[in-house]
Amino acid sequence: MDLWEYVEDPESIVPTAELTAKRITINKTRASVVIQNTLSKVRQRLLNAGWDEDSCEPKYHWDMVLKVIPAVSQEAIGDLVVEFATINPERYKTLDDFLSRIQWLRRRLKELGAPCGETYSTWVVIMSLKKYPWQPFLKEKVKDGKMN
Repeated sequence: MDLWEYVEDPESIVPTAELTAKRITINKTRASVVIQNTLSKVRQRLLNAGWDEDSCEPKYHWDMVLKVIPAVSQEAIGDLVVEFATINPERYKTLDDFLSRIQWLRRRLKELGAPCGETYSTWVVIMSLKKYPWQPFLKEKVKDGKMN
């Protein structure tokens, strides 16, 4: 049986000859454990919001995640946009580290529904490299459409 049913519509699951009440309880517990095991990074935020981690109802855990996490993510979007728009390569040990952070920020913003366009992203990176002597060369390449 698909454990998602225990999250999505637990009231529709009724005991049958094949699916005993005991099996339903076991499946609900499994679904709860799967959800709880994936929440390690946000556990404290959920607890701060009044989450009862001992509940055996998978729908309860899922509903708490939907209630708490989107609000946190919306607050984070502004901070990520500011970090992306003002990123400074001098804060990183290497240009590779800088590039990794740029890529992570772009991916995270896209996941949160605030994607940065290709042209905008290119210009943010180019303009952040003003300390480097080859930055004017990159600017010209982008202006001429020979680099994106």
